[in-house]
Order: sequence, then C-alpha cells, then structure tokens
Amino acid sequence: MSRLRLLAAAGVLASVSVSAGAMAQQHTSPTRPPPGGQLPAGSYQQTCRGANLNGNMLSAQCPNRRGAPVFSSIDTNSCRGRDIANDDGYLRCNGGGGPRPPEPPRPV
Repeated sequence: MSRLRLLAAAGVLASVSVSAGAMAQQHTSPTRPPPGGQLPAGSYQQTCRGANLNGNMLSAQCPNRRGAPVFSSIDTNSCRGRDIANDDGYLRCNGGGGPRPPEPPRPV
C-alpha cells in the first residue's frame, strides 16, 4: 500500500512540475499581438514581455537595468508616431520624452 502512495505522490509532483513550467513559460513569452489587433511598433518589443493593448493603454513587463521585471503601462496616444521604448523597466516615448504633462490652468 505504501508503494501505491509513493507512486501517486510522484505522479502529483510530476504534474505540478509540468504545470509550473508551463506557467513560467507563459509569463516569459515574447511580446505577441493581441487577438484581432496589433501592438504598436516600438523598440520595447525587443526586451519587454507579455505586452497587452487595452484600448489606447499599452501594458508590458520590462526588465530594468538590473534585469528585474517591472510592470509598466503607457497611453499610446501620448507617443503619436514616436518610438515606444523600455527605459529602465518603464515604457516611455523616445524622441521627445514621455507623455506630455497636462497644461497649467489658464487665468480667468
């Protein structure tokens, strides 16, 4: 009976190991376009993983200079034709900085 338990435990461990490997593979998969759409062009695609476009918001996990993953999002409208890049783990617009700051209130 203990042999049967040992075999069952080994089967469970093998199953968990395969599942964990598949999950790790899924989280580190390269950037792919979302179903029915295309991701915006940019150099971020060379280093960032798991990019997702929801409306105008682009989200991805990008490595910083130390290699640690950073989750970042950017409104693609703020880049308007500029390169979207990985800047130390954060998505930024190249060629003119990041998103434009809001305009100051006008005097009345």
